[in-house]
Amino acid sequence: MTKIEHFLERSKKWVDSHPYLTDTIIIVTIPTVILASIYYFGPTSGWRERNAWIAASYFSALATITSLLSLTHKKSLFLAIAFWTLLSIACYTALSWLWGGRFLAGWTNKKSLPFKELLSITLAAVGGIGAVGYLVIKYREQASTEREEARQNEGAADKQLTAAVKQLGSKSPQVRIAGIYALADVADTYGSEKYGVDYNKRAVEILCGYLRTVRSDNDEPVESAVLSILSNHLTPPADSLRNKNIGPWSRYTIDLRGAILRETINFQGACIASLDCRQAEFYGKADFTEAHFDGDTRLDNAHFHRTAIFTGTQFQQDARSTESGAAFGGTRFDGNTYFDNAHFHHEADFTGAQFQDNAKSNLNTSFAGTHFHNKSIFNNAHFHQNAENTLTGLKVTFERCHFEGETFFYNTHFWGKAIFDSDRNEGEKTIFEKDANFHGTRFWITSFQGAVFKSYAGFGREYGNSKANFEGDVVFRNAKFKRADFSGVKFKGVDFSDAIFYDVDFGGATFGLPPLGKLSANFDDATFKERVNFQDCIYTQWTIFEGDVQFRRTQLPRFSSFGIDETFEGYLRQSGKFSTTIFKQGADFYGIKYESISFRGVQFNRKLQGTQEILFPESIRLGQNGLPLGATWIIFHSIPRRPQTDINSFQG
Repeated sequence: MTKIEHFLERSKKWVDSHPYLTDTIIIVTIPTVILASIYYFGPTSGWRERNAWIAASYFSALATITSLLSLTHKKSLFLAIAFWTLLSIACYTALSWLWGGRFLAGWTNKKSLPFKELLSITLAAVGGIGAVGYLVIKYREQASTEREEARQNEGAADKQLTAAVKQLGSKSPQVRIAGIYALADVADTYGSEKYGVDYNKRAVEILCGYLRTVRSDNDEPVESAVLSILSNHLTPPADSLRNKNIGPWSRYTIDLRGAILRETINFQGACIASLDCRQAEFYGKADFTEAHFDGDTRLDNAHFHRTAIFTGTQFQQDARSTESGAAFGGTRFDGNTYFDNAHFHHEADFTGAQFQDNAKSNLNTSFAGTHFHNKSIFNNAHFHQNAENTLTGLKVTFERCHFEGETFFYNTHFWGKAIFDSDRNEGEKTIFEKDANFHGTRFWITSFQGAVFKSYAGFGREYGNSKANFEGDVVFRNAKFKRADFSGVKFKGVDFSDAIFYDVDFGGATFGLPPLGKLSANFDDATFKERVNFQDCIYTQWTIFEGDVQFRRTQLPRFSSFGIDETFEGYLRQSGKFSTTIFKQGADFYGIKYESISFRGVQFNRKLQGTQEILFPESIRLGQNGLPLGATWIIFHSIPRRPQTDINSFQG
């Protein structure tokens, strides 16, 4: 509905509710125009100018007095006209006296008028007043007729509504379908405000109530008809502009709590005030592409058995349930799930949600390009839980996501591939504006390539939290960290090449746990701008690099810690150091940039002595054992060999 249409509708409603006031306005306005014109176009300029102002003043006062009288005492139309006539004479006489300087100045003139002109003026004035009275009478008759018609239509609407509801209770699917369309026709015909009863709201409540009832097995055609009617009335007209118009039923809550829906739901482009689908079962495809939810969206503990599509959906208000505190808390998604380019303008909570639980086929979950404008919570969520084919294509993607608020992935399980990459071609980044918490999260194969952490990135055991677990390779290539915690984290294969760290803690981390990839730890071209900590783990007493680790062309700051050495504690805090660090496999430091560095207490695998898998820059002085001063060789037993697989092989 356009603004003009809305204004006209409200104006008509106001006129219908104030009949006496509108009568008065008509009585006053038209004579004012007539008499002001007569005086203005009078025969003499003096007479015209003086009495035009008198007439204008007189009618202004008349309008106020008559309006108050009509509203307060509700006189009949005849009495109102009679009173208006007498009052007009009195007001005109008084004003003309004050304005003209003598009594009856408005009724006399120094220059006598020809009889013909005087007669024409008098007849025009009387005729104008008579016309006003006639118009008012006809208007009152029309208004009375419309009110009587409204009462008759309201009665007819109630009868049609009752008949449609009775049809919904029929055992015949055909009769129930006819009742659905009859109900929609009642709402379309009588609307929500025209007759004082909101038939649109009644229709929505009846149809939603029908879907919540326990229905027979052959009810699918009826259910499909209900969903089609809802979709058509929730979708703005095709020729309307987005956010400028809504569907006729878009102002009402769609209440489908506990409903069992077996047919396809197509709510593409729908505008919905609020949606309540708690504990609902969706056995068919559910499509909410580019839908707009202006109020609460509650899908707590709902179950989507097939594909669920929320691509481009706008969640304008709090996507939370007042009972469970989550819009999708405990929700199950058994099929492909898409939230691509969706917008959560307020808190989005997926606590305990399950995506493809016990999945047996290649299914995907996508939040690509999703914009979380507020807090996002995925605590205890499970992606592809207990999947037998973890390495065969199951994937959840958060590519190009923008997390404006705090992000929580506490104790989340990713059994398939978890992708948080930025777009490599268009340059659109995955950005975490505030704290991103992944404590206790279990990853399989993971990539954060190009991701930007503008605040805190929590993967370690800082603040007493449980650390993240990386069961497979993880890529942080080109990632940027404002402050990162990887303390105590165990990596199988990790790629930090070209990453930028301002403040990072790797204390107690383990690199290269079996099974090994082609490269267990890669820090090529990484930049540590402020502080880096590789201090010993309190459990193992060492920071362990069990596989190959590369620090080629890596920049280390003064405040860098690579272990604990009580003797040189004061000195080592001002240098890059690998004290008491163990490298069980190859270690490439060639081209490393440092202000000062110490390898005192570092241990290297003797089996790699004399090979090209242990490399140091020429600027580092080596001892007779071929190692930097303070470093030693040590024999390790049962060292697992790495298979010839690439860390990048999982990406696609």
